[in-house]
Amino acid sequence: MTSPVSIFNIALGWLGESAITSFGDSSDSAQLGKNNYNDIRDTVLEEVSWTFAVKRIEPARIATKPLYGFSAAFQIPPEVLRVLTVSDASTSGGSADRYDTGQGGESKIPWNREGDKILTNTAERIYMRAIVRITDPNKYSPSFIQALAARIAADICIPLTQDEKVQTNMEALYQRKLAAAGTSDGRQGRSERTRSNSLTRVR
Repeated sequence: MTSPVSIFNIALGWLGESAITSFGDSSDSAQLGKNNYNDIRDTVLEEVSWTFAVKRIEPARIATKPLYGFSAAFQIPPEVLRVLTVSDASTSGGSADRYDTGQGGESKIPWNREGDKILTNTAERIYMRAIVRITDPNKYSPSFIQALAARIAADICIPLTQDEKVQTNMEALYQRKLAAAGTSDGRQGRSERTRSNSLTRVR
């Protein structure tokens, strides 16, 4: 059964480090996993429209209107990591014009994301497609597990090995894993660009 620790151990193996039994171990590796696994997981989830993490949502409209510039605001649920598309619920599925969101997708209505809210002028009700936080590793695709392990290896490499060459190799491995995901799990049905390849700062 896949677990956060088993994914983390894949990364440790690529770095030539010993496996851990839990994030509660006393080793430096386990402490790095405890402090960084969740953040790195969410970062990799945001990178690609992983099919297992895409969810269709009708967010609740907020009673108070935005101070200026927009006529309506909708609450983004806390599990949403990235909004892909937004559409008017009253015309969803129609031939409405599509607008570039600047967030890796398109929408049927103009909209902005500000903090945990979607702002728009054109809808009483909206639908959204979004990448949501998935914490159960048994729902992950094989390509996501490989990409996540590679990203972990790149991010924890310097604290564990102090070897910049190995880190460079792990960064390259991560990019290859993302590219492979783009032809399998990550972009089934349409082409979407992956997001920033900047690495997470480990603590």
